[in-house]
Amino acid sequence: MFKFIRFLLITIFSFLTLIALTQKVFAGQKIFSWFETKTKKMSVNPPIKIFGTEVKSEHDLTPAPTSVPTVTPIIPINPPVTPTLQPTIAPTAVPTAAPTSSPSVSIDDPIGYIMNAINDYRRSKGLSSVSPDPNTCNLARIRSGEIVDNFNHENFYNMGNNNTLPYPSYSQVTENLAMIDDYKKVVDLWINSPTHAENMQKDTPYVCVASNGYYYAYEGWRP
Repeated sequence: MFKFIRFLLITIFSFLTLIALTQKVFAGQKIFSWFETKTKKMSVNPPIKIFGTEVKSEHDLTPAPTSVPTVTPIIPINPPVTPTLQPTIAPTAVPTAAPTSSPSVSIDDPIGYIMNAINDYRRSKGLSSVSPDPNTCNLARIRSGEIVDNFNHENFYNMGNNNTLPYPSYSQVTENLAMIDDYKKVVDLWINSPTHAENMQKDTPYVCVASNGYYYAYEGWRP
């Protein structure tokens, strides 16, 4: 009987010891699980927030190239120049016998105004006055009509080279041209151009000016 009681007590004690150990194991697992959870929570880095843009790849981190504005060169534009005067024309003189006389030719304004201005200029240079004659006035009328379509000395040159100038003979001839809307400024234009001013100072005693609208032709002749 005593042995049975002893065996029973040992069995009960062992059972209680097993229960106690089991409880300790469970408690240890809970403690390990709690510690592991805390450790994981502490090792996680806080999220980084990027303002304004979502980074998707490394290409998104490369700044976009700055566009260079196209510069349109300013090309400076000069105003067109319309010449009103032609260069001096002085064909090679062919000496011939001088005519005995040249009749005077009456002229009306504005041609009279221009002729007076020419003589005023010549006198200011100490030169004698010039006067019109039928030959110079005839050529001046022809040329004032021609220069409306061809404002140059081409036909005058051609007549000189072909010996078809309407003079019986000549040792010197000159021509000035002008295109202007005010006849009172014609002589001033010629005076302000050295080559035209030189023509007005030439020793050509016979000079006539004719007009066709805004076009003026000056013809000088020395027999």
